[in-house]
Amino acid sequence: MEKIILIGGGGHCRSIIDSINGLKNFQIVGIVDKKHTKHSGLDIDRVWCDEELDSLYKSGIKNAFIGIGSIAYPEVRIKFYNLLKSIGYNFPIIIDKTAVVSCSAKIEEGVFIGKGAIVNANSLIKKQCIINSGAIVEHDCEINEFVHLAPGVALSGGVSIGQGTHVGTNATIIQNINVGKNVLIGAGSVIVKNVKDGIKVYGNPGREVECHE
Repeated sequence: MEKIILIGGGGHCRSIIDSINGLKNFQIVGIVDKKHTKHSGLDIDRVWCDEELDSLYKSGIKNAFIGIGSIAYPEVRIKFYNLLKSIGYNFPIIIDKTAVVSCSAKIEEGVFIGKGAIVNANSLIKKQCIINSGAIVEHDCEINEFVHLAPGVALSGGVSIGQGTHVGTNATIIQNINVGKNVLIGAGSVIVKNVKDGIKVYGNPGREVECHE
């Protein structure tokens, strides 16, 4: 099995570890996290800090996976992606063995697809997205870079989600809706019209709450 390191040791990382262990195609050799300890309950003994990423790569560990979730905006994930990419790390795709992904879907590097998630025909999931447990991405959707679909999100066919957007737990987006970049959609919201860049949307139907810079 190829060796892999995980970046970030929080709750989202726990889900990734479980999925990797179920797939049995990577050996997790450790976690990079300044705050992580050996006693955090992740059953990972080896812990490093950010400054050791270059030496780890040179030691022969070529695969990395970002285990940091994005509750709102993905700046930390983007920072680590750029750092790891500059060193030369590969970013595998992790698809939990219980997920269902169409053979015609296109999945880019560093994507995580969690337990029970569905990605249907002709959909595109761009790099470093999180498609969390039980999320549904219907046919012909386009999910741009660093998007996080929280557990239970349902996207009808032909939905487009802009880079860096977070869609909250159990939110629903009806067919052919375009959601902009860096949008925050609240948990349980129902989106029935297009959403412009950089705003927060909550409720049923979804309403703009405030703009952010």
